[in-house]
Amino acid sequence: MKTEILIKILGGILTGALTSYIAYKRDRNPTLWFFVGLLFGWIGLLVIFFLPSQEDIAKYRQKIVDNERARQKRNKEQKEAQITLEIKIPAFADKEWYYLDKSFTQQGPVSFLLIQGSYDKREIVGETYVWYTGMAEWQKLASLPEVVAYLERK
Repeated sequence: MKTEILIKILGGILTGALTSYIAYKRDRNPTLWFFVGLLFGWIGLLVIFFLPSQEDIAKYRQKIVDNERARQKRNKEQKEAQITLEIKIPAFADKEWYYLDKSFTQQGPVSFLLIQGSYDKREIVGETYVWYTGMAEWQKLASLPEVVAYLERK
C-alpha cells in the first residue's frame, strides 16, 4: 500500500518535472506547469506538449499585424487610385462636343472619346473650331490648353 502511494507520488513528480521541462523549452512558466503536471498527470503533459510555444504565438501575432498593415496599405492605395481616377477625368470630358470639319461643316454632338480619336488621327487639329455645352462661343482647339494637354497625354 505504501509502495503504491510512493509510486503515484514519484510518478506525479516525474510527470510534473517533465511537464515543467517542456514548459521551460516553450518559454512558459515552468513552476506553474510543474504543478499542472503533478495534479493532472499525463493530461497536463499532453496539454503542454500540444500547446504552441510563446515564440510561435509571437510569430503568429506578428503575421496578423503584418497582414493588417498590408491590408491597410492596399486600402490606402485603392483610395488614392480612386481619387486619382476622379481627378484625372476632367469635367469637359463628360460634355457633348461639336466641331467644324475641314469644310467648316458642323459635326456633333459627339462624345469626347470621338474627339480624342479624331485628334489622334489628325482629323481634328489645333486650328479646328470646337464647342461643348457650357462654352460661350466656338474656339480653336489650340486656345483650350487644358483640353489639348488632356488629348496629348499618353
